[in-house]
This record gives sequence, C-alpha cells and structure tokens, in this order.
Amino acid sequence: MLDVNSFAPGKVTYNSFNISFDIPFEDQIDSLNEDLMQVEYEGGFIIDIGWYPEMDPAGNLSIQLIHECDWDKPVRKIIVTSMEELYAEITLMKETILAM
Repeated sequence: MLDVNSFAPGKVTYNSFNISFDIPFEDQIDSLNEDLMQVEYEGGFIIDIGWYPEMDPAGNLSIQLIHECDWDKPVRKIIVTSMEELYAEITLMKETILAM
C-alpha cells in the first residue's frame, strides 16, 4: 500500500492505489488502472500515478508531474519498478514543486 502521508503538503484528490510489488501483477489485474492516484499542490501542480496499459500485467507504473493542466507536456514523467523507486520519485517531484 502507498502511504498517502508521503504526499504532504499535497491534497490527495483521488486514490484507488492498491498495487503490491510483492504479488505477481497477473494476480492483481483489477488493480492495474490508468487512474490510480492524483495529488494536487499549490501553484497548479499535480502528481499523477497510473498503470499503462491498463489491466496489462506486462505494463508499467508511471508517475508524472503536471503543471497548469498541461497533460501533453509533463514537467517530469518516469516509470518505476518498485515501491522504493516510487517513494524516491514522489520526494523528487515534491522538491521540484517547492523549488519552482
């Protein structure tokens, strides 16, 4: 499970994240959704997490930083392969938001 407190001071506006890297993705197909989590920050920033392609166990977990709703040009977008990478990327994105 993803600790929503790791997004502070952001406001979690959507959360259906229920993926475990300890369980085969084939056994979690119903959890592999494009819309997993969205967190809003001051200054028009959004951290968005999703699984692409949706419901495909061979897919990837993607995290992106969006500014001013410009979904075509994310500030940062990366694929993560572990919870450790996901938490590290959340920290990096929060630092980027605070620096801007």
